[in-house]
Amino acid sequence: MSIDQSGPGGSPGIISSYAVGSAATDLAKQDPLERREVWLNELADRFGPRARTPRAYLETNWAEEPWSLGGMIGHLPTGVLTSYGPAIRQPVGRIHWAATETATAMHGLMEGAVRSGERAADEVLAAV
Repeated sequence: MSIDQSGPGGSPGIISSYAVGSAATDLAKQDPLERREVWLNELADRFGPRARTPRAYLETNWAEEPWSLGGMIGHLPTGVLTSYGPAIRQPVGRIHWAATETATAMHGLMEGAVRSGERAADEVLAAV
């Protein structure tokens, strides 16, 4: 991973980070300013002191989102993808499935969702 060090004329980057499990539960109990400070400290540990001054900061508590109720992806138990992965991607009639949960690479991440959407679009185009 590289970080653009060129300053104001360079392209800004975006960092997406997540707290999971008991760490996420503990963070959710903290004041928003305390959570932000924890996040900035973690960034600085990994990327250096410049990481403490982001241009923007956006926080989402997935447990409070009405449509996900706790996570930004569906959780599949061990063995589901390796045993049933092709089945959860298989079109049903005219319905073609696309979601991070159906990705063959980068499962559970935005990159997986995009790849899955591209795959489903290719399937639809091939079918017409």
